[in-house]
Amino acid sequence: MLSSRFVRLTRGLRRNRIRKQVKYSKITVVGFEKVQQLVRANHGVMITANHSAHYDSEALYCGLDQFQQPIFIVTAWQIFGGLSWWKRYLLQGMGCFSINREGSDRNAFKESVRVLREEPYPLLIFPEGDIYHTNDRITSFREGMSAIAMSAARHGERPISIVPCGIKFWYMEDPRPSLRQVLTNMENRLLLHPAEKWTLVMRIHRLANAAISLKEIEFMGHLTREELPCRANRLIDFILKRLEERHGSPRTDEYIPERVKTLRQLVIKKIDEGEALAERADEALLRRYRLDMDDLFTVMQLYSYPGDYLDGNPSIERIAETIDKLEEDITFAELPTVHGRKHVQVRFGDPIEVTSNRSRDLVTVLANQARDGVQAMIDQINRERASLD
Repeated sequence: MLSSRFVRLTRGLRRNRIRKQVKYSKITVVGFEKVQQLVRANHGVMITANHSAHYDSEALYCGLDQFQQPIFIVTAWQIFGGLSWWKRYLLQGMGCFSINREGSDRNAFKESVRVLREEPYPLLIFPEGDIYHTNDRITSFREGMSAIAMSAARHGERPISIVPCGIKFWYMEDPRPSLRQVLTNMENRLLLHPAEKWTLVMRIHRLANAAISLKEIEFMGHLTREELPCRANRLIDFILKRLEERHGSPRTDEYIPERVKTLRQLVIKKIDEGEALAERADEALLRRYRLDMDDLFTVMQLYSYPGDYLDGNPSIERIAETIDKLEEDITFAELPTVHGRKHVQVRFGDPIEVTSNRSRDLVTVLANQARDGVQAMIDQINRERASLD
């Protein structure tokens, strides 16, 4: 469990790790006094931040170390699952606790509500859930964050506030030599001659077309001749329709991550039930279910590439993010290549007061308010940077 003394003693460890491993050389924090005022007024504070890179939480934590501010962090259970006992102990001492996003994790929900109701430190949540590598564009927030905040407001004795937080990265040195090398590695992997004289964006589009062509052949048996975003959407719909029919999940108007979440829950339940049969387990059926999980992962890979993210004159950061995503998806890299030193800004927006109302509609409204608040922070950072160029 979180220990302020432990957090204080491990500041140097966090700072050295983030500088050496991911080259976050400068971290600035703007607007944190808004959080401090709420904490001093004994509010339960939920910080909702964007999740565009693997080291968002560490960047934010290192930024808050400047203010000697511990925080609780809701962390995906997969992170804990792959760590040794002492690394799990380290994370828990810093305030991290796990959540299973695949289902209804009541323990994580109760712990989050308890932190907001009782603890003197803020609770950090990444409501996008997955990492999309689109720092300039915030995706839809999952409504669990709203349910947690509203439950804490309904059952607690102190006010609950949500503070949107934008985390923005940009390069302090030219990353293009490293980006070109990563592109060459991926082109070789897909049996393409490296297009070294092409622009980075042209090479990205060629790689994306090659990769999606392989997936079209795998799933549909043929290639389509539409623009890349249309091909991706058509393939997503083809895969989801097939899986929804197979597992008896009626198609809804929910956005794609929610459809995927519903299907994952159904498939995981069937896998668990099948494995519980031990000697009588149908191994062929279990293999089919595991392949279905892989197919759902493919859907989220396709979904995570906005079709217009590189339109116009994209920044080098947008180009690098897209290459990072391709590197993970094509080469199965656990983490993308570090291309150079970065400056990080963590900016906090105006608090959102949480109502104790039970209305289902307000859950969606609150999630959208928080998401719009984070997008506003990113937009503001970009405007200020553009005015300095």
